Amino acid sequence: MTDHDSLTFVRLMNALGETFNEHVSEVRTEAYFDALRDLDIAQVQQAVRQALASCTFFPKPVELRELLTGSAADNADAAWAELIREVRRVGYIGTPAFTDERVSRAIRETWGSWARLCETLPGEGPELVGWIKQFKAAFGSLAARDTSRALLTEATLDPGVRGYITAERTRIDAGR
Repeated sequence: MTDHDSLTFVRLMNALGETFNEHVSEVRTEAYFDALRDLDIAQVQQAVRQALASCTFFPKPVELRELLTGSAADNADAAWAELIREVRRVGYIGTPAFTDERVSRAIRETWGSWARLCETLPGEGPELVGWIKQFKAAFGSLAARDTSRALLTEATLDPGVRGYITAERTRIDAGR
């Protein structure tokens, strides 16, 4: 989101507050804006619509994010399924094509190379379960690092936006 999206964002937060009967303070709005800053306003609007339709309680920023991208466990499961599809499709001498580059990174971190993974991948049993857990842990760690890195590179909340949010909250509270 950009600073220009702050009015839309304030309205989205107010919609959540009204729906879930919770007070949305200036600090809460700023914190949510900062936590979701890496998303487009259209994505935030979509997440809020999904939250209004499916959540029982006021959603945390991470829950809004998961409504868009899925949970970490769901994403790791999907990544493992894609890895297995590629093993079956191209084998150890082919070149896999993954929709998420973190799959390739997890393979390199865990097994060193695609060929090594394919040559040593157990067909079934407890060894395979161990490999699945190892891959999902590596994939989850990469996803968490990427998210943290993206959030750390984002600028902190601009004082102008903070002032605008404050003024908007005051105006809305006065209208109640």
